[in-house]
Amino acid sequence: MELMNDAKARPEEVTLGVTLSMPTHFTGIMLEEAVEGTRFRFVSSGGGASRLAALMGGHVDASFFSVSEYIRFKENGLRPLATFGDQRHPGAPGVPTAIELGIDVSNTNLQYWWLPKGTDPEIVDYIATVLQASMQTDYVQKRLSELSVLPQVIVGEELRTRIDQRMESFSGMIIPNRVELPNLVAWSVGGILIFGLGMMSQSLRLTGQRPSWKETGLRFDLVYVSLLLVFVYVLVMAMGWVPFILATLVFVPVVGILLTGLLSVRWIYVFEIALLMSFGVHAVFTQAFLISLP
Repeated sequence: MELMNDAKARPEEVTLGVTLSMPTHFTGIMLEEAVEGTRFRFVSSGGGASRLAALMGGHVDASFFSVSEYIRFKENGLRPLATFGDQRHPGAPGVPTAIELGIDVSNTNLQYWWLPKGTDPEIVDYIATVLQASMQTDYVQKRLSELSVLPQVIVGEELRTRIDQRMESFSGMIIPNRVELPNLVAWSVGGILIFGLGMMSQSLRLTGQRPSWKETGLRFDLVYVSLLLVFVYVLVMAMGWVPFILATLVFVPVVGILLTGLLSVRWIYVFEIALLMSFGVHAVFTQAFLISLP
């Protein structure tokens, strides 16, 4: 309860290392909901090894680890506070459950085997029987023990009940938006529209008063096409149709080749910039600034 009391006394100051939108993040939210007034500051810290590095480096105050990770990492000085099973885990029998500490949170990881909807029940039963038999082999028992995974197979109605309970628990969960960020998509689209309207207005006012594009060498057609491409680029990401990295990998070469022409000597630079803009910008925003991109 010491951690929870601290998070309640200093809301959004106690940092909790998690993987955003993954089970560790959900468990943190469940802790907040279980103890009124508790507010953590969630820090995206990656997988178990990355969370350990963040914790040991003082970048986060606390984090989550599986029992197998705890066993591997405990020599680094980890101090276990609680587990989230209904009962104490055999791999860490000295660590109390959250329920024992008065925190009504139970959230364990299950490994699921899924089959296509409509699969013949006889096939389902056969595969379940094979899995149950394999779980009894010495090899599987040894590997599960090494991973601190309980050798348990759940099938039938009990499995469906567990899935329904978990779906109900997660479906009612609201992931809070702790950082108020400007609507980058709206600002980008608005800026493009204003800039485009300004150019169109200027063009209409000067119609007949200036040399033709061919005479001046200016390519306003490329400007309009580029603006259209930017609009499409922002739109496909805003609608969630294409992720940022893929959209940028396509957008930058298309615009680059449009503006520089089809001179092959320049292609290498265009694709280098595309790689830098897609993977580089994505890494900076997601890892340095902890801002999720589409």
